[in-house]
Amino acid sequence: MKRLLKNLTLVLLITLLLVSMGLSGCSKDNSPVVNDDQFSDDIKGKEDGKVTSKKTIIDYEETGSKKALEMIDEVQKNIVVNEDSVTFIDGLGEEQTVKKNPTVVVGMYTSLVDAWMANGGHIEGITQWGGMDIPGVENAEIIGTASAPDLEKVVSMQPDLAIASTGGYHADLRKFLKENDIPYLVYQLKVMEDYIYISKVISEITGDEEAYKKNCVDVVKRVFQIAEYIKDNTEKQPRVLVLSSTPGNTNMRLETSPNGKKLDRLGAVNVITEGEDYQPLNMEKVLIEDPDIIIIQANPSKTDGFKSQKETDKAVMDAFAKDPAWNSLTAVKNNKIIMLPRSLFYYIPNDRFDEAYEFVAKRVYPELFE
Repeated sequence: MKRLLKNLTLVLLITLLLVSMGLSGCSKDNSPVVNDDQFSDDIKGKEDGKVTSKKTIIDYEETGSKKALEMIDEVQKNIVVNEDSVTFIDGLGEEQTVKKNPTVVVGMYTSLVDAWMANGGHIEGITQWGGMDIPGVENAEIIGTASAPDLEKVVSMQPDLAIASTGGYHADLRKFLKENDIPYLVYQLKVMEDYIYISKVISEITGDEEAYKKNCVDVVKRVFQIAEYIKDNTEKQPRVLVLSSTPGNTNMRLETSPNGKKLDRLGAVNVITEGEDYQPLNMEKVLIEDPDIIIIQANPSKTDGFKSQKETDKAVMDAFAKDPAWNSLTAVKNNKIIMLPRSLFYYIPNDRFDEAYEFVAKRVYPELFE
């Protein structure tokens, strides 16, 4: 009898220990994944049925470089470099020729100014650029806002190059620049191919080959290094839902969208494949697809007073949390919601494309980046 009691006590202790160990492995934190760990060069592959080799990411430097250079050559085919000018197809689909080494440059399109500065440019006048961090523009004269530039001040500066957008809000500006014989550089930056193309154009105008290599070529090489490492080390193709959201308004994005293209290049599968890009959230469709991971770009809006990222993220997630259908999704239950940082995804990242890809890769494939 004593032996039986002793054995029962032992079984009970073992059971309690196993339960305790199981609970310790559970996370109590259901907040979205947003941590910013640094990328490691000594990442190892795993033999867990999903990883196929033990190569490190360093082993993919040569392969990534080759793939990157192939893309760069393809993207930059129609750029013609003349003795004192550069001819290219601008963002409006028109052939444009810009003289090399302009002396006075004014910028009225933030993302293109950022690309201009990253590839050896200088700026004398700039419209207010909001929250984007653009090194080298601190001493430039403010010339109004992007939507309402101070045209009188622009003319008074006698620029020999103006940087503008292809957007409709700059249609009158482009007309004004043409009427006043002010050469302009117009382009629309959305995806990495756009940055590659315009970086080559800019570097030929500025003559800064070193900046182009560092801030464009090497960046693209690192992007492909990450992509090739993932491709060769896992068979997993996570199904993802890509959302762009402001408090009270959410849209689904296709694989052709900026974030959709990043995920596609990294081997993920977008669950929304039909309809227009930027289509309103359809929970019925989302419930049917039931994605493994949900990627959310929470954007500030005029209605919420352009609040901080933390405040905007919270407002968006609080709105989702009220929906029972949302809470029933597998990705939500498994805490597989990735909030994208505004610093890398609200504007085009340009010379930080590698950081943007790294951020997504580490969260979609955490088993490769432990």
